[in-house]
Amino acid sequence: MVKLQKHLAYTYKDKKHYKHVITIPDSVLNELGWTNGEDLEINATAKGLVFSKSKKKDKMQNAK
Repeated sequence: MVKLQKHLAYTYKDKKHYKHVITIPDSVLNELGWTNGEDLEINATAKGLVFSKSKKKDKMQNAK
């Protein structure tokens, strides 16, 4: 299980701006082969959120 957390990102002109954080367990990251700092894509569906490894970085590496 993971928990959605709300963090204050910054305050600008007396207005608070937040970011939301989901902590993914190391065991899940290892199973997926994901590492720290990796770009992920997110899609909202009727069933929830779907995260996937970004293909943009792979395309840039293949172009070299």
